[in-house]
Amino acid sequence: MLRTSAFILIIIFAALLIFQVLLALGAPLGAAAWGGAYTVLPASLRVGSAVSAGVFLLAILVVLEFLGVVRVFKRAHVVRGFLFVFAGLFLLSAAGNVVSSSAWESFLMFPVALIASGLCFLLASKR
Repeated sequence: MLRTSAFILIIIFAALLIFQVLLALGAPLGAAAWGGAYTVLPASLRVGSAVSAGVFLLAILVVLEFLGVVRVFKRAHVVRGFLFVFAGLFLLSAAGNVVSSSAWESFLMFPVALIASGLCFLLASKR
């Protein structure tokens, strides 16, 4: 069950990473991000998407280390700490998405963030 949860997280994080990279590069997907106010994000929000992409890359590395695929952090408590931080961040993201005026954020990103939060918490609590 933990390996399956970890693989699901990697898929979620990889999809969100690609989405954020596309936003940062100017793809017209802004209706599903940052409150949905822009079709193509302005420069400041593109930077935010680039930073978000970096966070998702870090999250993938954390889960891969949880699985024993890579050794980046080399300490179980660091991986566990990151997983708890990501659980909290995604819970906050879910809260923001559920009240967003963007239908994409409310109906798609909200459950994705909630699932990611729960899976991060599950992995962190078992580490």
